[in-house]
Amino acid sequence: MRFPRTLCERHIQEALRALNEDNPSAVLKAAEEASRAYSEILQDIGDDEPLTTEELADFKGHINAFTGHALMLLGRFQEAVEPLKIGAACFEETQNDRLPWTLSNLGVVLRRNGQLDEALTCCLRTVEILRSHGEELNLHTAEQRAGNIFQQAGRHDDALLWFNQAKEGFKRLSLHEQQGDAEHGIGVSMAQIRRFAEATEAWEQAGRHFHAAGAKRKLSQVEMNLAGVAFQQGDIERAIRHLECAINSCHLLPDAKAEYQAAAQMLARAYMQVGRNSDALNIMQRLRTGSATSEF
Repeated sequence: MRFPRTLCERHIQEALRALNEDNPSAVLKAAEEASRAYSEILQDIGDDEPLTTEELADFKGHINAFTGHALMLLGRFQEAVEPLKIGAACFEETQNDRLPWTLSNLGVVLRRNGQLDEALTCCLRTVEILRSHGEELNLHTAEQRAGNIFQQAGRHDDALLWFNQAKEGFKRLSLHEQQGDAEHGIGVSMAQIRRFAEATEAWEQAGRHFHAAGAKRKLSQVEMNLAGVAFQQGDIERAIRHLECAINSCHLLPDAKAEYQAAAQMLARAYMQVGRNSDALNIMQRLRTGSATSEF
């Protein structure tokens, strides 16, 4: 006797476990097995009781949503779009609680593919659902993503509205790193519309939040942004201070080699501009030897 419904349920649970273990390859494998069992259900193979239309849609939604999420984690963004669209459509039909999660993932891959209008539609629908559910953390994360999409599209006034909404929400939840993310986004948009004083203020706020959260890599990026503003304003000494802080934030982080190298190259140029040639040569020597063990 064969029970494809039971098999489908089992493989969906396996996919969920793999998802929680951050193992996208295992998610894909389990979703493929679930898809085969689902095909048997549709062909009426086995001894299960017939499934309702809603149950079929729910199975289909989970299989496709998990597949799309795994493909997204693997960086296969083009391939992830279709299963995520199918998953979202199924969950819209069944009003499954995974709908906002699936829409959020779809928005991410569409944005990565440069499909900003569609990404924004997904993001705003996610916000609408989460607001009705009262899920504050996920809601403010979705607001932050809306700001990112508007920013990427060059719509900075809209981006600032969404970043500020997200910031106030994260403030109510006392989440320093997320407040820093929102302030960082505000700073980027302010700089893009050449409101440098407000960009500086936002980035300084972001830096304080990242410092409080121990988010050293993000703190390093903020310090580099502040250095960029200082360079534009001709204040090389202030730029040097920010770049030294950037390097001190990231110099021992194993995943921040690119940030270290970028900050070090900028700092070497700044030292040369103020006549500190020996310091500049010291940095260039470190870059050549791959040494990133010293603070400034």
